[in-house]
Amino acid sequence: MIRSTFVAIFLTVFVASGAWADTPAHIRIGAVGVPVGGKVVGISIVTLAQSEKFFDEAFAGTGTKVDVNYLTGTGPAINEALAQGQVDFGEYGSVPNVIGLAGGVPAKLILAYRPAGSYYLAVRASSTIKSVKDLKGKRVAVMKGTNPHFLLVKTIEAAGLTDRDVNIVNLQQADAQAAFAAGSVDSIFGTSSILLLRDKGVARIVATTGKSTSITGNAGGFLVSNAFAQKYPDATARIVKALVKASWWASQEKNRNALIQHYAETGIPAKYYAEQLQGPLSPQYSPLIDPQIVRGYQDTATFAQSHKLIRRIPDFKPWIEPRYLNAALKSLNLQDYWKPQQ
Repeated sequence: MIRSTFVAIFLTVFVASGAWADTPAHIRIGAVGVPVGGKVVGISIVTLAQSEKFFDEAFAGTGTKVDVNYLTGTGPAINEALAQGQVDFGEYGSVPNVIGLAGGVPAKLILAYRPAGSYYLAVRASSTIKSVKDLKGKRVAVMKGTNPHFLLVKTIEAAGLTDRDVNIVNLQQADAQAAFAAGSVDSIFGTSSILLLRDKGVARIVATTGKSTSITGNAGGFLVSNAFAQKYPDATARIVKALVKASWWASQEKNRNALIQHYAETGIPAKYYAEQLQGPLSPQYSPLIDPQIVRGYQDTATFAQSHKLIRRIPDFKPWIEPRYLNAALKSLNLQDYWKPQQ
C-alpha cells in the first residue's frame, strides 16, 4: 500500500512537472513583422498575446517557451516556413492562406482574425492623378500574393478598371516606399504608413478601402501545422486559448488607448492608429470562423485563381478545424461574447 501510494504521488508530480505532459520545450510561431529601427516588430494578436503574457500564463509550470518569429516576407514567407517545418503556427492573411492550402502546405485553420483598419491608395502630392480611374497605365506598388494585393485589385475594380489597366509593381512595403519617394512608381497602397506620408505633405490619398469602395475578404487566419497538432493537441489548445484571451483584451473599449500605444511601437505615431481603429473594437477583433470569414476565403480563392496564383479553388471544409476555438470560448465563458457575422 505504501509503495502504491508513493508511485501514485511520483506519477502525479512527474506529469505535473511537464515530463509526460503534452507540452514541447519550444513552440515556434511565425507572424508578419515590419522592420523598425534595426529590428522587426509585430502588431498582431500574436504580439498582444506575447506582450500581455497570455502565452506565459498558458504554459506556466510546464517549461515550454513560446518563440515568435516576425517575418518581413509576410504571408508567402510564413507559408514556406510552415511547409518546411520551421514554424509550428502561422498568423497571416487570407491570400497566402489560400495559396498555401492549394499548394499542399500541411496545416489547418484554427482561428480567424480581421485585420483592423483601412487601406489607402495614395499618389504623390504633386501628381495630376485625381482618382483611381486616372491610374490607367500607371505604376502602383504592392507586394503580390498578399491581402494588400487582393484589396488593391478590389479597389481598382470598384472604380471601373481592372488590374490589367494598371502596372502593378511587386514590392515589399519598405521597398515600395523607397520607390514611391524616388518617383519609380506613381502610386502606393498601404495602411498607417500612408497616413504619415499624407501629413508630411508627400502623398495624397485618392481611395480608402473603408470608405470609398466596397471591399470583402480582408480576412486572415491562425494556422497550426498538422504534425504539431497531432503530436501536441493540448499545447495547441493552450496556444488558441491564449490568442482568444488576446482577442478579448483587444476588443474591450477600456483597452483602446493601450492597444493604440501597442501599435505605435512600430514607430508610427499613435494618432495614425487611432485614425485606423475608429469604430467598435469588438467586431474587429472577433476570432470566430463565421460565415463572413468563410465567404471572405471564397472570394479570396476566386481572386487567386483568376490571377493564376492557384490552379483550382481548394476545398475549405477539411481545412477548417474549429474545435480548439470552440473549447477556448467555452473555457473562458465567451461563447456569446462575439456574434457570428453573416
